[in-house]
Amino acid sequence: MSEDARLDEEHATQRRARVVNLAYIDTSQMPDKPLYKDLLSVDEMKQFKIVPVQFVGANLVFGVTNITSQSTMERLVQRFADQVVSFAIISDTGFKAVSYTHLDVYKRQV
Repeated sequence: MSEDARLDEEHATQRRARVVNLAYIDTSQMPDKPLYKDLLSVDEMKQFKIVPVQFVGANLVFGVTNITSQSTMERLVQRFADQVVSFAIISDTGFKAVSYTHLDVYKRQV
C-alpha cells in the first residue's frame, strides 16, 4: 500500500471514529507495536477483528475495526471485568499490522 493510500485510510478511519464517538489510534505512529499476547489468542484477534493496543495499570485499550461487533466489545468488557476496558478505532491496515506482529511472535514461540 502506498503511503498516500495509507494516509487516506487513516483519515477516513479518524472521521469514522468521530461519527461513532470512539477514540482513534493510528497504529503507524506507534514505533513499537505492543505485544499483549496473553490477553487474546491470534485466532480471537482475527475472528473478532480486535487487538489489544495498550495495557497500562488497570487500563486496557482494544483497537477495533469498522466491522467489530458491539456484542464482541461487550463480551470483552465482561471478560476483563477487573480492568478498565475501552476501545479505539484503528484502520484495517493498522489491524493487519498489529495482528500480524502478534502472529509472527506466536509462530516463533511454537
